[in-house]
Amino acid sequence: MKRRIYLRKTALFVLVFGLLISFISGCGGSGAAPSGGAAASQNAAEVPSLRIAVQPYLLAVPTYYIMEEGLDVKNGFKLERSVYVNGTLINEALGASLWDVATGGTSAVYGIANFGAQVVANIDLCSGGTGAYVRPGSRIANIKDGLGTGLYGNAAVLKGAKCLLPVGTLNQLNVLKWLEKAGLQPDDVEFVHMDNASAFQAFKAGEGDITAFSPPLTFNAEEEGWINGAGGELLGMNIWDPLLANPRTIDEKYDQIVAYVKLMYEVFDMFAANQELLAEWSIKWQAANGAQLTIENARREVASRPFMTSGQARQAPVGDTIYEMAVFFNQTGSLEKDELAKVQPNLRKDVIQKVFGL
Repeated sequence: MKRRIYLRKTALFVLVFGLLISFISGCGGSGAAPSGGAAASQNAAEVPSLRIAVQPYLLAVPTYYIMEEGLDVKNGFKLERSVYVNGTLINEALGASLWDVATGGTSAVYGIANFGAQVVANIDLCSGGTGAYVRPGSRIANIKDGLGTGLYGNAAVLKGAKCLLPVGTLNQLNVLKWLEKAGLQPDDVEFVHMDNASAFQAFKAGEGDITAFSPPLTFNAEEEGWINGAGGELLGMNIWDPLLANPRTIDEKYDQIVAYVKLMYEVFDMFAANQELLAEWSIKWQAANGAQLTIENARREVASRPFMTSGQARQAPVGDTIYEMAVFFNQTGSLEKDELAKVQPNLRKDVIQKVFGL
């Protein structure tokens, strides 16, 4: 099947210009933190570094917490964080070997297939709270429950729709699942690739017929009065974000990666036991990236997108839902067969086994 969805290649200088980079060291915080390891008395200059790429969204909040509280250094490594506006840029950065580990979204499928990214752990339920939005009064919005309870439209009104969203991400998967429900193919609509913030503004200005978001932008979409035509849960989406490792540096940084994953799950467990604390840190993380998030919306987001606990991580296969998503992308023509074949071999369980002594 010939791929009909295209990603523009990003020149390195555009990539570097487009990303936001911040290296932040601790300034204290609230709540009980995981304890430091044997390196608790060391300072940042005495421990090895670990370059981590994140996005300005919820899945990076534990990393932000770890760095602000100085838990990385206390546990024998120093995180160097770079913040990218989307997963496509993180994939491109891997091509230039600009990070050692990354908190990836669904676009990680392409990083795994094209750049050999290694999946070493599961992070959060990224499909929680997602939605594909249409304007009230539109042809699609006027057919309520056309594809089942809570699902708007039908094949006739969805066909030919112009979709504004970041291609190769969970948001596109949301729309692809909607099209599948209607018996349509990816070629039956037009995908216009743009980041979420740009898509939001363009849709607000009257462009396009469909756009798609994850929390917290879903809350902004609701405030605009837009209608969620196809929520991820109603479409059966259950996708966990992966933690990725650079295949060129994983051997050199293996001990630091294991230490980070162990600490990461300790923080996940802490936040699972204190959702209010997680909401507060989510607000802080958004503020650090120049965005505002109300406590009400922060609570809604953390409730809809839980982090995987250490108990779950002991049982869950690493990257299994990412592979399922890769299969779906292949079936819908956005991932070639030879690319799909490269995904499963890059799902690694050895880091989790090392962390939990399995």
